[in-house]
Order: sequence, then C-alpha cells, then structure tokens
Amino acid sequence: MFLIAVYNILLPFFLLASLPRLLRTMRRRGGTWKDLKERFARYPPGLRDHLASLDRPIWIHAVSVGEVLVAARLVETLRQIAPHSPLFLTTTTTTGYATARERLPGLPIAYSPLDLRSVVRRTLDCVRPSQIILAESEIWPNLLSLAQTRQIPVSVVNARLSPRSRQRYLRFRRLLSPLLSTLDLVCVQESADRELWIQLGLDPGRVVHTGSIKFDPASTTHDARQIAGFSKLVESIWPGPSRARILLGSSHAGEERLLAEIVAGLRTEFPDLRLIAVPRHFERRQEVLADLAAAQIPAFLRSQLPASEPPHPPPVVLVVDTTGELASWYALADVVVIGKSFLAHGGQNPVEPILAEKPVVTGPHMENFAALCDTLLRNGGIRRAADAGSLTETLRELLRQPAAAAAMAERGRAVLQNHVGATRRTADLLLSRPLGAPS
Repeated sequence: MFLIAVYNILLPFFLLASLPRLLRTMRRRGGTWKDLKERFARYPPGLRDHLASLDRPIWIHAVSVGEVLVAARLVETLRQIAPHSPLFLTTTTTTGYATARERLPGLPIAYSPLDLRSVVRRTLDCVRPSQIILAESEIWPNLLSLAQTRQIPVSVVNARLSPRSRQRYLRFRRLLSPLLSTLDLVCVQESADRELWIQLGLDPGRVVHTGSIKFDPASTTHDARQIAGFSKLVESIWPGPSRARILLGSSHAGEERLLAEIVAGLRTEFPDLRLIAVPRHFERRQEVLADLAAAQIPAFLRSQLPASEPPHPPPVVLVVDTTGELASWYALADVVVIGKSFLAHGGQNPVEPILAEKPVVTGPHMENFAALCDTLLRNGGIRRAADAGSLTETLRELLRQPAAAAAMAERGRAVLQNHVGATRRTADLLLSRPLGAPS
C-alpha cells in the first residue's frame, strides 16, 4: 500500500525530530525511562509474564485521560457480561496511564507501542490479541496493516473526528480508504457521523450508530467518598457557611486569570464567591499561580491540601493540580465553565458536569463538540458566552437565579438521555464479532 510505504519512510525522521519535545513532556509529567522502553514493547518481566498467561486478550487502546475514561467504562461493562474474557489496556500519555492505574486496578496496563513495524510486530507477538479496540479516533497505519495480515479484527469505539480531522480525512480519502476499509467495526457517537465513515471507504454494515459512551448516563458513577473528601478539603480553606463556587474545568493558558478576574469582580455582589480552577495540564501549576499573582488574586494549590495551617486570608482561587479528579470536583460547583472554549479552540467535554446536574457555560469555541452543543443550546440545556463581558453577565444571572440554573441543568441532562445504553450496545457488538485467528 502506497500510503504505508511513504509513512514508514517518513515516520523515523518524524520521531527523531519529535524526541526532544517528547522527552521534556515525559519528564515534566512524571514519566520514567521504563515508560520509554514500553513504547518499544520492552515490557518488565512481571508484565511480560502476565501477558503470556492470558489466553488471547482483548487489547484496548486509549490515548489520554478522556479516552481512558471511555475505556474504563467499556472495561467495566465487558467484565460484567463476559467476566472470563481477558483484557489488556495501553495508553499514550503519562496522565492517561496514571488514570488507568487508578480506575482499573488489576488490569494489565502498558504504554502504547510506537507505530514502527518492528515494534508493532513485537507487541502483537507478546500480547496475541483476539481483537483490538481503539478508543475514539486513533488510527495507526502499521497497526492496522499488521493486524489485517494476522487476521486480528480492529474496531473503533466512540468514534469521533474533530472538524480539522474530518476535513483532512476527506481531503485524503483516496489514500486513506484502503487503510480505513480494513476496520472491522466503527461505533459512531452521532447518527450524522455514520455517513462520513462510509464516505471514507467503510462498508455500511461495519458502521453502527451506538451513541456515546462518554455521554451515557447509565455508565456514569460518582465517587461519593472522594466527593466527601474534597468537600472537607474545600472546607479547610473556605470555612463557614456554604460558599458559592464557580468551577473552570480543563482550562488552557490564560483562562484561569480570565475567570479569576471575573470572579473577583462578581465578589462585590457575591462576597462569598470562590473559583475552583482545574487546568487541563497540571504541570502548568506554577504558570497559573504566577498569572494569578500578577493579577493580585490570592490562590492555593490542591496538592498543598490538607494544609497544617489554613491559608490566611482565604484564597479566592483553588488551583487543582492533580489528575483524574475532575468528575468529583464538578459535584462541588454551583456553576461550571468549560475550558479551552474562550482562549483556545475546540473546547472540552461538557458532559461530565451536565451528568453531575450542574448548569454549564461555554465560550464561543466548542468545535470538537459542535453537534452536541448545538443540540444542548436548542434545548436550553447549556449557555454560551461570546466573550468575557457576556460571561460575566451569564454567571451573574445564574448565581442570582439558582432555580433557573437548576432547570437548565435538568434540560441538559434530558438531552443526554439519547445516549443511554451506549456502553452496553458497544460491548455487545464487540463481543459478537468473530475473533481473529490465533497468532
């Protein structure tokens, strides 16, 4: 295949050029040399022996935290309906790896292999999967090609293409179609996405609208113990009667200061108002603190809690610089603002705060969730603010009218009912597929 030949010529040069940046990111996020070895399918003896003991496991791959959370829900459902089917999970990022370890104890987990043919071969020889499941949109040419050669079915679940990826795939569909047509099954989140995958070369019988695992209320659980623990932590820095809290979730550079300045202004009307800011990348903690200090807004880090002495005066902003906790922090908010939607493009997933029954406000840039947000807006289940001024007014309105805010949250949750059962439908489809030939 021409595409794979060109890809294999260019990939080593790309990896060499990217290596310094990848190593810096790995160190910044707590990665080790052991992690790097796993990317070449050089597994530690304990993991290698564990994989050798499994009888052709289902291999699930998830890139980072969001995809790992999808995979975790799918794993839990697969364990319920096929408890004797062995499972193996790979993830690309250190934050995804840490989340997988926390959410799926006892499951063999490794870093994903680089898509070099020799590395993929070594991985397939070690794992001997009965099928491969890719979460959302991770398409690796050598993995697909070698899996087809070995008659290992490959499926994409919760399939989603961002507007940029959609345009790129359609532009190069003549090159991509032979590769994508090797997919055994694609489970799409929205019915409108089904036609796109068919245009990209898939047989219509292999593209199924299942709904979104992320948006499936039936697969969502809340960690009551963790939420109670966070409530105590918050009480330690903001003691006294219940305080109004705005939560900024998965924020990007500059958005913490933007929200903090808005909250500081609203405190003239709501003196007990506080902000919980959860940056998308926790390693930005010092950058965030410096930004807030420049604005003369007192802030405190989640990693410093519980503190032996509560900060004085109490901070206006709590910066959550730990991973895998966002879903529980949503439970402590009165209003949630979606990050990456004001000073960056694409937006972050609005579903978790909606499922936590919170009123949600986004900025103008929610391109990665356009279809869902359009539906939510039409049904009055979310609010969109065009800029800082309209965000201030929207937050003021929601804080003044808690009953109207609660009604909006309920309308948002009603929209998500369309995705009820998506996890079970996906799991049933996967388990009904013919298994690959023994490798």
